[in-house]
Amino acid sequence: MPPTPLRDNLNDMAARTTRAAEKARIDAARRKADGKVRAQRRSADARSAAFEARRAVATFRCRGDGLRRCVNGRCASFAIDAPHKNLKFFAALESATHRYELDVVEEDGTYACSYLVAAPPGPYELSILLDDEVPVPGSPFTTTVAAGAPCALAGPNEAAPGEKIDIDVRDAYGHAADFDLRVEGPAAAAGNAVVVRTDATPGAEILVHASRDGRPIRGSPVGVRVVPAPPPPVGSPEAPEPPPPTGVPPPPPGPPPGAPPRAPPVALSPSTPRRPVGSRAALSAVRGDADVRATLKSADAALRGLFAAYAKASPTRGVQILTFEDVLALCGDFDIAPSLVDADTLLALYRVVEKQKKARGLAYAQFLDLLALVARAALLDELATDAACVNALLFRWGLADPVRLEGLRRG
Repeated sequence: MPPTPLRDNLNDMAARTTRAAEKARIDAARRKADGKVRAQRRSADARSAAFEARRAVATFRCRGDGLRRCVNGRCASFAIDAPHKNLKFFAALESATHRYELDVVEEDGTYACSYLVAAPPGPYELSILLDDEVPVPGSPFTTTVAAGAPCALAGPNEAAPGEKIDIDVRDAYGHAADFDLRVEGPAAAAGNAVVVRTDATPGAEILVHASRDGRPIRGSPVGVRVVPAPPPPVGSPEAPEPPPPTGVPPPPPGPPPGAPPRAPPVALSPSTPRRPVGSRAALSAVRGDADVRATLKSADAALRGLFAAYAKASPTRGVQILTFEDVLALCGDFDIAPSLVDADTLLALYRVVEKQKKARGLAYAQFLDLLALVARAALLDELATDAACVNALLFRWGLADPVRLEGLRRG
């Protein structure tokens, strides 16, 4: 047989190569089509299963304590019994102001959720939905969030006869917690508060015991010392009329109609030593005067409100402070400057107090020192003691009168 020409051999090779490439393209197209069909079948099966599950959702059952109650800081849980697999559940715990989304996972043929919150105590709704649309039987569930274990106890350390003391107990997240109260001493428990008896003697001690489930709360007991009752408000029938200073206009508002005539000012004894009103010695004197500190303490709540109304945040110290401009505005609102002291005297007194801390502005404790110095500078010529001067400044000029402060702020 004669040999095949080279051209015929090349044509045969090209034909075989073309047929192999065409077959590969056809096989690839067939595999792609088969894969698409399989994917469509799987999707149809999933849609069918989801449809069946949605139609059978009425047969699902939810169980667990976490459906009705949870405690801050403790894990709560619930489970959903459903005969289908690969379902998607959505759960949310919410109130009027807070919302917490919860994870539901599939495990061991059921669907479970474990959650831990630090939510404000109160009523909540727990919603459980299939595919974020279809509620399971019983949803939404009425759930109560309770405060965690109490871990902090707070209350005042001093109280006057007849005063009501509020006792504050908080959990680790700052929420108010329930507790049991027991009192030792001249006082009685009233809910979450303690009322000091009106016949309690100043200096007596009261012990306030707070517990939960028979266990004392950290910080219990709280010791409360009975202190003298603050002087009655100016204008009340029980309030004595302090002697007015002479040579200065009376502070507004004036005395009520029918008030008894004021007693003449108490004159200083000739032997009473004179101390400079704007010096370190004067500051040491008022700081060491127990009567002055007691008078300021009796009006502590009102003076703190007064300080907060005029103070501003310090840019470096992280606390509320009074600058001289704030002090000048306060004294102007209460007719202290220039009626009792002029601006130069006020600045001198401010600098004496400010230098003690070597920082700009006065914190609350230095604000009290400044009030004592202003009282001495304005009224020591008319009144016998530093405490009497401070008492007149607080209760006759209205610094300790929250009603007067509120009127100024509204005005």
